[in-house]
Amino acid sequence: MQSQEKLTKADITIVGAGVMGASIAYQLSRRTDKSILVGPEEVDKPLN
Repeated sequence: MQSQEKLTKADITIVGAGVMGASIAYQLSRRTDKSILVGPEEVDKPLN
């Protein structure tokens, strides 16, 4: 298991971590080596 580090910069950001967001992130991860951040729709609320 990887350590949980705070990601401060991402090449690709996906807002909305539902089925579609997860699917998009998965497909992008297979096609690119860029860093991908998937977050909830409520971007003004903390992620923890």
